[in-house]
This record gives sequence, C-alpha cells and structure tokens, in this order.
Amino acid sequence: MDSTAPQSSEITVKSLDHDLACVDCAYALRGQPIVRESVYGILIVRCPECGRVHPAGAGLDFVQTRKRSGVKVLTWWLFFLILITGTGGAFAGLAQSTGFLASRTYALAIADAQRNELAPTRSYSHVFDQINFQWWSTSPDRQSQIWTSLGEWRAAPNWIAVADIAYVIPIAFVFAITWAIALPHVNRRQLQVLGAISIVIGSIILAMYYAESMVALGLNWEYAMTLAEWRIGIWFAIATMFAALVVFECALLVSRPIARFVIATLAPRTVQNSLQELWSDTEKSSSDAR
Repeated sequence: MDSTAPQSSEITVKSLDHDLACVDCAYALRGQPIVRESVYGILIVRCPECGRVHPAGAGLDFVQTRKRSGVKVLTWWLFFLILITGTGGAFAGLAQSTGFLASRTYALAIADAQRNELAPTRSYSHVFDQINFQWWSTSPDRQSQIWTSLGEWRAAPNWIAVADIAYVIPIAFVFAITWAIALPHVNRRQLQVLGAISIVIGSIILAMYYAESMVALGLNWEYAMTLAEWRIGIWFAIATMFAALVVFECALLVSRPIARFVIATLAPRTVQNSLQELWSDTEKSSSDAR
C-alpha cells in the first residue's frame, strides 16, 4: 500500500493549485491531493516521492504576495504612463488651441477671398469653408494680397493667441504640484528629466496633428483654417510648446515646497503620514550632491 496516498479516514478536499516544493526531496507538489488530516483536522499535502507531510497553505503567502506585487507594479506603470502622456497631451492641446486662435482672422479672409471670386452670390464665409486648392496654390500673389489686406487687423488674433499662451503658467504649476505629490520618491532632478520627456511626447502629438493636415493639403479641397494654420498657427503652437518646456521645468523646481505646503495645510494627518517622502527630498538632493 502506498504510504503517501490519502488514508481511508481522510477526506480529499481538492488538488494543490499553487507551486510548492517538498522540503526534503524538492518534488513539485502542484496537483497533489489536499486532504484533511484525521487527528487534528488540518489540511495537508503528502509528497508522493518521500512521504513528507506539508501544510496545504505552505508557500501560499509568497504566491499571493507575488501576485499582489505584480498588480501593484502594473497599476503604477499604467498610472505613470497616463500621468506623463496626459501632461504632454494637455500642453499639445493648448498649443493647438493657440494656433487655432492665431489663425482665425486669416482663415476667414481666405474664405472671403474665394467667395468673392468664385461664389459672389454666397452671403457669408466661415473659417471651415472648403477652399479650392488649385485656386489657392496657383497664385502666390493672391496669398500675399489676402495677408496684406488684413492690415492692422492682423494683430487682433495674435494678441488673443499670446494671451492663450499665458495659460501655460497655471497649467504648468498645477501639473508640477500633481507630479510632486504623485511621485514623492522621485527627486527634483529626475522630475525635470521626466518633465522634458513629457513635453517631447506632447510635441510628437502636436506634430502628428499638423502632419495629418499637411497630407490633406495635396487634395483638391482644403479647409480655410488648415491653410491659415500652416502659415500662422504652427508658429504660435511651437512657441506655446517652448513656453511649456521652460515654465514646466521651472515649476518642477519649486513644486516640492509648494506641494508640502498644500499637503500640510489641507490634507488630514493620515494623508500627510502616507506622503512623508515629500519631506525627504532635501536629504535626497544633498546625498546626490555628495
């Protein structure tokens, strides 16, 4: 009779569903029957190789801890990706909006010029009117005339766009403080590197937007706004991303002290205790310097 098989008085509960090696012979016990021991009523697994008895829960804490650690790592990585790409995407959206505002008057002038020449009976124009690309591209003089016809009104959308660029300042500080709180274990130097990477990601998103519109420029018809953005808006968008880089990097430099003040002033004690690493940044910086 096999001494490792369940005894007649023992009840098989199920099979072992996690990795466990016998401490005597290193036999892999996964898949072996779990039985309830007849004397003490505890769940055990017998090694079929050497007969050693093991508690059925042996090694389970390690497996569960490893699973929980894997979930935590995956969750943190997804959060990090959302944080860094979301920040870059927000700045890219602001840059695109700035370019749009800077181009509105010129786009409307293009639509008006086409309406006057090709559709004089039409009563209105719109920045998203479709422009005959052949009409637009075959006469560079027409393009210059439309631009000069704006006169002093050329400055009107530009000032609005400049004001829109100023939104970089509050947005940059909000994101910088959020980064300081969300990444308390990262020192200032690392935060600035990550900040630069985020701006690069935003610049790539912005470049994809303009690249998509550039492909459409070769078609027979194009929106007046797209033509205007490629002449005016793109430069305001680039200026916005450059301003975002400078302001965001500066905001990250001072984000830790501001975050400490916000947490110490507004957060309950339990939250402050969970963010103690915010107050250790000074020690990290000094040790890095040494």
